[in-house]
Parts: sequence; C-alpha cells; structure tokens
Amino acid sequence: MTHTAPSTRPTSAAILVVASPSGDWLAQLTASPQLAGHAIHTVATLDEAVAALQRDASIGLVLLCHNAAARAAVGTHSAVPVASAASPPFSGITPLPACTTLPAHVRRLLAEARPLLSVMVRSATPLEAKTADALWELGVADCLFTQRSHEWAASLATALREQKRRALHLRLTESPAQIAGARTVADVAAGVLRILGEQEIALRGGLFCVERKTGDTAHGDLIALAGMGEFARRICTPVARLDTPAMRAFLRRAWSARHSIFANDYAALFVQTTGEHTQPVLILLCLAAPLPDWHQRMLDAFTRAIAPAVEHAQVAQQLLRTQRATVSTLATLAEYKDTDTARHVGRVARMSAEIASALAPSHAAITPHMLENIGYAAVLHDLGKVGIPENILLKPGALNAEERTVINRHALIGHSMLSQSAALAAHGEARLFELAATIARSHHERYDGEGYPDRLAGENIPLAARIVAVVDVFDALISDRPYKRPWTEAQALAMIRREAGAHFDPAVVDAFLAVHERKRTAQFIRWTPAMSVGNAELDADHQRLVDIINDLGVNIELANHNTLEFILDDLVAYAQEHFAREEAHLARIDFPDRARHTALHAAIATRIEQARWKTRQGFPAALENELMRFLTRWLNHHILVEDMQYAAHTRSIDSPPA
Repeated sequence: MTHTAPSTRPTSAAILVVASPSGDWLAQLTASPQLAGHAIHTVATLDEAVAALQRDASIGLVLLCHNAAARAAVGTHSAVPVASAASPPFSGITPLPACTTLPAHVRRLLAEARPLLSVMVRSATPLEAKTADALWELGVADCLFTQRSHEWAASLATALREQKRRALHLRLTESPAQIAGARTVADVAAGVLRILGEQEIALRGGLFCVERKTGDTAHGDLIALAGMGEFARRICTPVARLDTPAMRAFLRRAWSARHSIFANDYAALFVQTTGEHTQPVLILLCLAAPLPDWHQRMLDAFTRAIAPAVEHAQVAQQLLRTQRATVSTLATLAEYKDTDTARHVGRVARMSAEIASALAPSHAAITPHMLENIGYAAVLHDLGKVGIPENILLKPGALNAEERTVINRHALIGHSMLSQSAALAAHGEARLFELAATIARSHHERYDGEGYPDRLAGENIPLAARIVAVVDVFDALISDRPYKRPWTEAQALAMIRREAGAHFDPAVVDAFLAVHERKRTAQFIRWTPAMSVGNAELDADHQRLVDIINDLGVNIELANHNTLEFILDDLVAYAQEHFAREEAHLARIDFPDRARHTALHAAIATRIEQARWKTRQGFPAALENELMRFLTRWLNHHILVEDMQYAAHTRSIDSPPA
C-alpha cells in the first residue's frame, strides 16, 4: 500500500440547464458576474441531461425550465415527472409513489449516480397549485418560479453555495466509512489524507501525525506518519525535522492546545481518542487560501467522525502485538524444553514466510491471510512438546518404539491446545490460531502418506504444513540437539533434495532451495578476518549481525514485507544479547572509553526500537531501505571503527611492551 494521498484543488460547480436554447435569459445568466467561474451547459431534452450527468462530474446544479419549450422537450407531464425523478434521490426525500413517466434507465441513473445535486425549477408563468405542491413535497424547495430574470443569477449563486456546503457535509459525514475497520494506523493515515485531498479545499499538502513515546517518558516525539501534496514523501518523519519553522510551531501549538485550530496558512485538526490505551492524532493541512468559518466547523466535526476508526486501528495493532508476543512466548517455552536455544522457532518462522512468498504467485491457496500469518503460526508448530516427558524429549540417542509413540503425540497435543485457543479467540485472532493448529497437527505428515498422525498424502496435507515440514527438518538437521551433532548445510540440503516427492512436497522443496540459494549468493556483506575484534564470542555475534543484514537485503529485494518484523525481532534480541556481552567485556579489560561506547550502544538500540515502532504502525515498505542503510553503517562504523579501538586495547594488555 502507498501511504500518501493526492491533493486536489477546488473547482467551481457547473450548472446544467434543461431548456430550449432560445431566449435572452440564458445569455443573461452566462454573462452574470454572480455566476463567474461557473460553467453553464445547456441541453434540450432530459435524455441529454442524463448523458451530461454521466460524463461530467462537475455539475452541481440542474435548472429545469417549466415553460412551453421545456414541456415539449420532456413530455406532457413536465413539472412533476422531472422533479420527482431528480429531487428525491438527490435530497433524500421519499419519492411520491408512481408519479413518474421517466424511462427506467433514467430513473436508475438518477437514483444511483449523483447524490450531491441541487435541483431548481424555472417557471415563466405561475405554476398550478397542484404542481407547486408536488414540487415542494418532493424536496425541490429552491424553486425560481416566477422571479424576474435579473434575480435568477442571484438565486442560482445562492443555491450553488448551499449545494457546496451540503456536498462537503455529506462527503465528510459519509467518508469515515471508507476507513472503518482499517487494521493499521498507516491505512487510516492514507485514507484520511485521501479523503481530505478529495474535498474542495485549496491545499498545498497535509500531514498525519502521532506521538511516538520511548521508554517511560510522559511525552514523546511528534511524528508525521504520512503526507500528501508537497509533503507526500514525509513518511515517518519527526516533526522537529520539518523544514518550515512556522509549520513546526503551529503543530506544537495545536498539540499542546489539544483541539483543532485554524489560521490563514494552516489548519490543525485534532482527533481526540477516548480509549485507555489509544492516543490522539493531529492532521495538518497547509492551505492555499483561508477557510471560511462554516468550513472550519465541518472539518472539526470530521475529526469526531473519524475518531472511532483511529481508535479501532490503534487497538487492533495493540491486540495483534499482544497476540504475537503471546505466540512467541508460548513457542519459546516449548523450545526451551527441547533445546538450549529459542532461535530455532524464529528461523522456522522467517523461512516459512519466505517460502510462502516465493510460492504465492503460483498457488491460489496462499491467501494474503496466510502470507501475513504463516510465520507466526509456524512458531507454534511444536507447542505440543510441552506435554511430552522430558526424559523422552531430551533423551540422548535413539528412541525406542514406545518412546517414539509418546513423542509423536505432540502433534495432536499441539493441535488440541491451539484449537481450543481458536475457539476462545475473536474472529481475527481465531484465524491465526486455526492456521497454527493445522500446522501443529500436520507438519509431520509425509508427502508419500507415511507420516503421522493422520497418514495424509500429497496435496491432502495442508499447504502451510507442507511448507513448515521442509523448514523444520532443515533447521533441525543443522542444529545441535541432545541426540545429535549438527549437520553441515551441504549435508542437510542434500537430504532435502533426496526426500522431494517422498517426505516433502517437490514444489515446496524447489521454492525452499531457490530461496536458500538466493540468500547464499546475494550476500550484501561478507565476513572477513579483518572484522575480528580478537574475541571469539563477540566475533560470533558480529557474524550473526552480518547474516541479519544479508537476510534483510534479500527480503527487501524479494519484496517479502511480511518477514521484516521477524528480522527486527531477531535484531532487537541480538542487540540486547550482544551489547550486554560487549559491555561486560569492556568492563573486564577496563576499557578507558567504555562510557562513550555504552552510549553508542544505547543510541543504536533506540534506532532499532524506532524501526520496529514504524513497522508496527504499518509502514514496512517505507522503512526497509532506511533500515538497510542504518545496519550497514552500524557494521561499517561501529564494528570496523569503534570496536577496533577496544580490540587494540585488548592486544596492548595481552602484549605489554618489553
């Protein structure tokens, strides 16, 4: 999704006159200064009027002429049929039953196409009482009737102004439905800016701003999440970095005031939320012309109308984060029973998402929901192992037949646990747990039908489980387990190839091998001995960072946006573990510049947290290249420059001068 919106310039509504082209009054209307800027189109028949409405969205007022010429153009029952067809759909008044002689296609068009028209009737002679009453009952209250011709322009100009207000009010009232149910703040931001850009407001641009808090601080940074017009590229930009001091000051004043404020050059729309865990939003509009009071009131009302959508998106994202944190915790719990590291589940999650993305173009079964959730569902594939006795789960060496039967039960245990979670969850969360339950049950099925627990074969095995089956086996083979030493990647890849068509789905194997080869060959950074800091543990950490950067680069190239959050989670965990180890090492060697080095760690950790915050707002695509540049600078400067200083200090300690 592109989280920007175009800005539109206001246009003057056109007038459509349904009348005979004869008569000086039409020339008088065209020349009237009161209607300057409003195009006037003339048609002779109602069918021509319908065609004009279809092709010209700028028409805001229809003038129906009730005279001899118009009577001939629209039929013998001119006034009531025309008004009854035009007025009710445009004004919301219930039409009189069976009072129209218009063709069905005309009625259908008028009923569906143009709800924002004003309709007026010109009568050269006094209307019959019955006709006038019918017009008023049908909602055509702004009738010219028998006004003198020099008054028509003033009446039309007034009607156009009122029509503009009604049209804006209707659009702003109905437009929040366009963003109702949006799942991310990014979607809300794009929708709101698009809606405002479509209104008849002279805009140079706009910004959608929220507050980003860090740590336990009461106040955070105000961030422009998305922009339109001349600010379309201001995605996730701190307000403090905006170019115009006046704009920055206006935004801060509006944020401090906690309500909408208006000036000649700017309008700040404050969207107040009421939820305990939600936060307000500030929308800045850069104006090309001041807004009249009535326009300001409507925009202020618009902020109240969109507040529920803003709250819904914020709560939905919080629930999603809570759900994913719960999933990760459950997966880590199960994994710690089985191995001495929790990284296995993270690797399985990321690789499963990558393979699903690679298969998506050729598999209709891979829906957007699966692409978004297969990674998080995959981390729970072995949740059932929490129900397996540790003396079997951690037994060094081969299992006997009875022990194998016991450990195989983990697939059904996991399916039962996750199915119960799905039954208790709300609809959105239920779908994730349903997918996780399917994977937990079927990821040990074999393509040839010799797996467990249901002995499914071929495409009867759910596709998500077929994907996780390959990834799980590969990662288990290259991992150190209580019962085996790790295989080399070459050995594990050879085994995966051999089992295509027997243990594994051949199409999934092909996708897995293609992704693996792409990641192997497209290394953006390669580890070299020159990067060593002389400490094996810290060198291993730095090699892991190189792997993370390369993984990120490949996923950016492949447009695998769904994997970015997994990589960021891995990066956050890496930073916590690595910085703690490195700072302990600096203390041991009594590094003299330790305080500054620790401060650099804190700054890097803050940048990573900011990147994760942006991703959680719904802006992964906009963040990826920025994150790649940051990580590359981190590697090139922090490791190759800063860390080499303590490496030199260590060498000087180990080799004191003679």
